[in-house]
Formats: sequence, structure tokens, C-alpha cells
Amino acid sequence: MTETNYSYPKATVGKRILAYLIDAFIITVPVAVIIPLSIVPFFGYVRYDDNMSSAPNVVMIILMVLAIIVVIGWAIFYSLIRDGFGAGQSWGKKICGLMVVNLNTNEPCNKVQSLVRNVFALLISVGLSWVPVINGLSSLVEPIVALVHEKGQRVGDMVGNTQVIDLELYDSYPVT
Repeated sequence: MTETNYSYPKATVGKRILAYLIDAFIITVPVAVIIPLSIVPFFGYVRYDDNMSSAPNVVMIILMVLAIIVVIGWAIFYSLIRDGFGAGQSWGKKICGLMVVNLNTNEPCNKVQSLVRNVFALLISVGLSWVPVINGLSSLVEPIVALVHEKGQRVGDMVGNTQVIDLELYDSYPVT
């Protein structure tokens, strides 16, 4: 397939924010529910005396650890690969009528491209979190870049040559 360069206008900012919030909900709700539920049984074993005759058993501890590993694995997996599902749409983008498109091929973002665009967001956020004064704003760098960029691209989009677009515009814009 020959590589070309497609051009789309910036996606609707309100839709992007709503899609982000939906995706954040999809990531955090399982974590916020499963982790406390897996830890709650241990509260029954907390005693004010030194008698540990009814301590939690090994199976219970293993199940708790597995539940926490699975839910954290889900959060990491969805955070990094979410835009590579289906037609370049996370569940939030699908609900909001957005998609991520590869600007070289005009095909929907795949899992590898999703990984690239989201790893860069993560690296920027983690990297800047170590810088005094701006560490509190580190997670806002990518959204600010997307707001001021003419195509609405984040740094990860620029590296992967992808763009979030309004779904109804897909394939209707010419090659530039």
C-alpha cells in the first residue's frame, strides 16, 4: 500500500472531552469496585487483641491478589490499547462519534498505533511528574497540546501520525 498523507479538520473538543471521561469511567470503575471488595474480607480479621486464631487462609489471599492483578491489568491494557479496537474507537470515542485514523493510510488506528500514541502520553505525564512546580500539571500537557494544535493532535498522535476525527468526516476528505 502506498503511503499518502490525509488531512482532516480538528475533532469537536466537547466530544473529545466526553469520550475521555467515558473511557476514564470504564477504566476506574472496575478498579474502584474490585480492589475494595477484595480487601474488605480482611477487615473481619482485624482484632484489637493478639489472638489470630481466625486469620485469613492462603486461598483467600491468593484470590485477593489475583483480583487486584486482573483489575490493574485491565486498567493498563485498556488505557494503552483502547483506540485500536474495532474502527479505531475506544468505547468512549464510539459513543461520542469519534475515531482515531492513521493519516498515512487513512485506515482506522490499530492496536500498535494505539499503544504508541498512549505510551507517549503516559511517558510525558510520568516524566513531567518528577519536575518540581509543574508536576501537578503533568497530566494536562497532552490535552493542552491537542487543544492548541491545528489538527488537534497530541504528541503521541504526532509520533504515530494519527488523529482523532469526527466519525462522520471519515473518508470524505481528500489526500493532501
